[in-house]
Amino acid sequence: MLEAIMPATAEREPVVLILDPDAVYGADLIDYYFVEHGLRSVLGFTEKNARRMAFADVPQAHSRAVAARMDLSLDPATDAGRLNGFDVRAVPAYQEPFVIYAAHLLELLGVAWNPPEVVARFRDKFALKEYVRSHDPSVRMNASCRVGSVGEVLEQAQSEQYRRFVLKPADGMGNADILLCPEGPDEVTLERHFQRCVPAGRTCVMEEFLDGEEYYVDGQVDGDGVVTPIAIQLYRRGTVGDRSNIALGHRTIRPDEEHFDALFDYARGVIGATGLVRSPFHMEIKVDDRGPCMIECGARLVGWAAGLEDSAAHGRQLDVVRVAGHYWLRSDHIDIPLDFTHYLSRHGVHVIGNTLESGVAAAVHGVGRMEADPAFYRWVRKPRVGRSVEPTISTETILWGVHLVSADKSELDAAAQWALRNIVVDVVPANSPKGRFAKLLNLAHHARRAARSSTRGLLMYR
Repeated sequence: MLEAIMPATAEREPVVLILDPDAVYGADLIDYYFVEHGLRSVLGFTEKNARRMAFADVPQAHSRAVAARMDLSLDPATDAGRLNGFDVRAVPAYQEPFVIYAAHLLELLGVAWNPPEVVARFRDKFALKEYVRSHDPSVRMNASCRVGSVGEVLEQAQSEQYRRFVLKPADGMGNADILLCPEGPDEVTLERHFQRCVPAGRTCVMEEFLDGEEYYVDGQVDGDGVVTPIAIQLYRRGTVGDRSNIALGHRTIRPDEEHFDALFDYARGVIGATGLVRSPFHMEIKVDDRGPCMIECGARLVGWAAGLEDSAAHGRQLDVVRVAGHYWLRSDHIDIPLDFTHYLSRHGVHVIGNTLESGVAAAVHGVGRMEADPAFYRWVRKPRVGRSVEPTISTETILWGVHLVSADKSELDAAAQWALRNIVVDVVPANSPKGRFAKLLNLAHHARRAARSSTRGLLMYR
């Protein structure tokens, strides 16, 4: 379905295609392209919920900065035909599932970006490491291989390099369906993992287990392949129920801390070997007694809109979304205004609440007090009455999340501990009387948001 918003002023209006726009990255990109480049956006929706969320959360979706809204199939050939009435100049691939699709679609439309085979490596954890190993052996990579059965895992585990190992889906996201085996193989556990997480006839990736703490590095690659690392965070991971390696939070690593320079240098080496250009990246790295080693890497912005924290770490002059937006559209160089003096002036921490419950949030506690705390920066996922709750099995199913910032580390630590103790969500069965009432409140909440969003959008750019 194509929904035209305003008539084009030319036979084929130049536009940017924004896929399933969200309230942060998507909204910022619509604004950036319209204000800075005079380009309106076509909003492409791949599911009904994405359209509903954009209607409620993205005022720009109602504004004159949007040329059309349309439903897309995620088949590049089909969608290229649907977009034939527009001159598509860019498809910002800020969400992991759309990176390969964007590259294929742009190739069909004759628009230069990264060839599909380059970005495809970033959606295959084995292929990316194998490519780096073969193209720059000086960049450290841990051992990895594809396995399709418990028997193959047990056979590989007889070798020294796979004596301790990790299993993960080649195209996984959000740390879902990962099995850590730091003590070696257990056949019963492996059988259960393959039954639950590896579809019949498919393979997963087996990797050499690495000790040490895990970090992530965010950065940007320009049109010439020059790599600019921007920010580093240190993960805190743990077990939730029977799921290991679940995100519990992370904290900002400052330039005066151990491993900062080594992580930046390592990220430059990895990305430089991949052939990637004109793209942001989000790389997860472990550091052991041999130094940094990549866990995985995405050719996209960091999730949960954490690019906001990357920008804020360097001060008001940096907007990583708009830097990425420039390179998705054009190849000419722009400066990335990094300010490490400002970076050193603050501490940041990402606090996550996880759960084993399922149902609906009937009541939430501690939200107002958290927002009043001087260290409060933003909600990553705000707990809300009526929101569906499911057990945490990946970063996509956290119960709540908040980002805190302070120049005083002790103040920051106190705020983080307060959040973990006092942000509480009362969960009830979805079909219980309290659950049904909470869902009605949630519907009313969405209606109010949609009304406000529509009004704001209609008044924008006037």
